[in-house]
Amino acid sequence: MSIISDADYESNVYVQRVDAEIRADCVASVSYKTVLCLPKGNKLNLIDLGENYLGRVIVNLSLKKVPAKPLFLDFRAVSIASLKINGAAVQEGEVSSFRQHKVFLPTQLLQVGEDKTNVVRVVYI
Repeated sequence: MSIISDADYESNVYVQRVDAEIRADCVASVSYKTVLCLPKGNKLNLIDLGENYLGRVIVNLSLKKVPAKPLFLDFRAVSIASLKINGAAVQEGEVSSFRQHKVFLPTQLLQVGEDKTNVVRVVYI
């Protein structure tokens, strides 16, 4: 996956109640693990991060059922360098994009069942 950016990063985009209700009806047992890297001098190896930082989020969730609307994570970052769902790398075209502080999750990569845990890994800049 090449780096994709959120063109709306500088905008304030708010969670809509209807989206939260749909997710609450479809998603259960959510947990997050976050790692944040603040490199000295804003350089990490050969990457110039400028005023940004680097991080990784691992989200574990169960999917009770496939939602009627596309499922997404609320996520505010300048860019995403990597997105994996259950070990499968998501290609840029599969993520119907990263926009308005949302990372869309292709449902074909998710396992349905409250007894199944989906692992979503996001590396961001």
